[in-house]
Amino acid sequence: MANFSTHLAIGTVVSGATAAACSSGGLVTANQAISGFLIGTIGSLLPDLDSDNSTIVKLVFSLFGIVAAIAFSVKYFTRYSIVELLLIWTFIYYLFTMGVGWLFKSRTRHRGLFHSIPAMLLFGFLTAILFHKGLKSGPVVALVYGLFMMVGYVTHLALDEVFSVDLANAAIKSSFGSAIKLFDTKNWIGTILIWLLVLVSAAALPNPQLLWLKMKQNQTVSKIKQDLLPRGKRWLMPR
Repeated sequence: MANFSTHLAIGTVVSGATAAACSSGGLVTANQAISGFLIGTIGSLLPDLDSDNSTIVKLVFSLFGIVAAIAFSVKYFTRYSIVELLLIWTFIYYLFTMGVGWLFKSRTRHRGLFHSIPAMLLFGFLTAILFHKGLKSGPVVALVYGLFMMVGYVTHLALDEVFSVDLANAAIKSSFGSAIKLFDTKNWIGTILIWLLVLVSAAALPNPQLLWLKMKQNQTVSKIKQDLLPRGKRWLMPR
């Protein structure tokens, strides 16, 4: 299994390449490509949410705690004194990091359903739905952001499978096949539930045909091929 640093490094490279391709193909603007790059990088770390000792687990629940505390203060800032707000912020933060985080870790198993194809689809679909309906992004941009999430996510899964092969000793580790899977034989109820969530979220997606039409109109594939390698000039020389 690849470690946090490896997942972050490879996830960053793959997300950067995806951002460059989407920008070159006219699917997103430069600023939107940067946002997609960040989404893809986050996606490359998300499968390890089910790891008890994962750095991403601590980061995610710390972030949730901070966001929840800020949201509370924005809404109730005028109702409490500064000292009261600090006490409430502290309580909310530790509620997420030690309460919700502990509950989450106690109910999940590493290399469980978070390391699976349906989890990749679900996070990608939810990302597209969040940006389209929650943040009011256009349907094509929202779908592209969902793709960024899935690209990052599947990069993590693929890396875990690659690291399950011991090339030095020409052997396959017992963990091989536990990352890229369609179902979890140790959790059939969870498997059924996550596939149901995938179907429900798929029904709430923006129309995927809009993305396909955008690609045809912009000749996305042709533009990416044209920009893939230098044309008529030496390498590393600006146009």
